Amino acid sequence: MPYNLRSGVVGTGSDVRTLITFDVDGTLLSNAGAHSNAVHKTSFTAAFQAVHHVAAHIDEIPHKGMTDMMIIDRVLTLHGVPAADIEARMADTLASMVTYCREHADGMAVEVIPGVADILARLAARKDVALGLVTGNLEAIALSKLEASGLGDYFAFGGFGSDHRNRGELVNKAVARAREAYADLGTRLDAGLVTVVHVGDTVYDMKAAEYAGVRGVGVATGGVTVEQLTEALTWDGGCVVPDMRDTSQMERILTGSVLG
Repeated sequence: MPYNLRSGVVGTGSDVRTLITFDVDGTLLSNAGAHSNAVHKTSFTAAFQAVHHVAAHIDEIPHKGMTDMMIIDRVLTLHGVPAADIEARMADTLASMVTYCREHADGMAVEVIPGVADILARLAARKDVALGLVTGNLEAIALSKLEASGLGDYFAFGGFGSDHRNRGELVNKAVARAREAYADLGTRLDAGLVTVVHVGDTVYDMKAAEYAGVRGVGVATGGVTVEQLTEALTWDGGCVVPDMRDTSQMERILTGSVLG
């Protein structure tokens, strides 16, 4: 980081009025089905065994919305690994996961959630919008999923699970990287001329938006209900939708207007 801007970017930082970050699993890509995220999930198992000699699987804990490092903490703690050992070998654990996913990239089946490709295309065509990622996935794993899905070129910056355990800090990291990626954007952010929006499918996403002081938009496409997401929105400025199929509605929710 920072990324090179994707070829489809129109406009510059001086044009941007809305900065939007998207979660990946359950928001852009489906996390339903027995084979969904199988390679990513198995990478944890492989890393636990290779680094800590522990036989474990992430489905031993409720992990929806957790960052990868948070999942590692919780699972290894469950198996009696001391916190100091988890932290001391965290870099090795993350590297082992990335290696596993790269070695099994051909098996990384991904499915784009209905409506996602259309809304990303609409937003990407606007010079007043900047698109980024905020995901609990490790950066290399997230980018592999997006490359496999064909969505990778839409995003110019992001905050990832390899950056921090706290998803709220990932929103802050994404905004900081957007400042690097777009000339003049920092000045507009500091002047309050840019609205930052985070879109996600879990309670952790809504709490992350609140933590970072940005608008939260919940999408009930990852197994968390509209009611649960709405309950997590405890501050003004957010909203929840069942999905992103209605492109015009989503564009209006995210930017305040519909162009074209």
